[in-house]
Amino acid sequence: MKLAEIEDAMLETLKTAPALNYLRTVETLSARTFDAARAEFVLVPPAVLSFFLAGDLRSRDLARTTYSYDPRFLLFAVARNLRGAAEEKLGGPTAGEIGAYRILHDLKLTLAGQRLTLASNSFQPVCELAGESLEAFTNEFSVYALELIVRGTLHA
Repeated sequence: MKLAEIEDAMLETLKTAPALNYLRTVETLSARTFDAARAEFVLVPPAVLSFFLAGDLRSRDLARTTYSYDPRFLLFAVARNLRGAAEEKLGGPTAGEIGAYRILHDLKLTLAGQRLTLASNSFQPVCELAGESLEAFTNEFSVYALELIVRGTLHA
């Protein structure tokens, strides 16, 4: 079970989920999607960006070749506003716009308990929701993060 393989499976799950078919961008966080010099996102919302946060490894055998592997990811829900325009008292920039709250909700519904299909083997790690938080709120974007733990086994 490799880190990139886990992230690829998670992103593929998001890209093919009917509940998230409105997303215009589903990618990893990179220099292409975030301009660090200006601290600005460079993408088309509504969007979800993935970022590896940390990983816990615990040995499961005396030879130290099998580990419980629990990588944590942040999934950034990026939208122009917190709620869709129809839900806001003062409206929004675009009629029918999807807000960050809805993206966050749909991510939770899609990923809670989801088993990811990995290309390398038949093992399917399971997704567990771990938390959510506000990451950024600017004139152009509202960004919430969903923290996700993927529980599985790593053979060294």
